[in-house]
Amino acid sequence: MQRVTHDELIRFRATPMLRSAAARAAEERGMNLSEFLRTAVREKVGLS
Repeated sequence: MQRVTHDELIRFRATPMLRSAAARAAEERGMNLSEFLRTAVREKVGLS
């Protein structure tokens, strides 16, 4: 089993509308916002 450590901090600004939509989408998938954003970025850059 591979253990993944998330130790790099990434910060960016977003509109309240984007944050709300992302939080809603994360909740619908049973994820927290950090998990949802990591998954979205992985998919976008081809690491999924």
